[in-house]
Amino acid sequence: MARAGVERRPPVLPSHAFVLDAQGLALLAARNRMMRAVLVAAAEDGFVPVISVLTLAEQHYSASSPAFDYALSVVTVVDATRAVAERAAQLLAETSLDGHENLIDAFVVATASFAEVAAKVASSDGSHIPPLCKAATAITGRSVAVVRL
Repeated sequence: MARAGVERRPPVLPSHAFVLDAQGLALLAARNRMMRAVLVAAAEDGFVPVISVLTLAEQHYSASSPAFDYALSVVTVVDATRAVAERAAQLLAETSLDGHENLIDAFVVATASFAEVAAKVASSDGSHIPPLCKAATAITGRSVAVVRL
């Protein structure tokens, strides 16, 4: 059993996090040119590529997949902590989005929201991610922007 309060610690993220959702990770694993260009541009702006550990499950990650091994070699994987779960719940409440349908998107944005300075969420989702990012910006006072893939 964890000591009281330990699980509430926020995750450690780079000051400028570039968080990929499942589509972003899949494109990276496929070595998609557009995705690589997006990551290069993000790096030039000081952003570090990150994924939520839940994105691995969503993409049916296989430890024997060379494509995913490559993708994971260029991103930081952030664990799902109680602090991230609480932030995800807060984002779902703020946006009135259904938790059953939008849980992983909420975790992706909640993960991004812990970047110390700013975050960008790379996603092809145009319906759920933008309002979650807007809510994260309002809650934290730090920019959590969407980069459409």
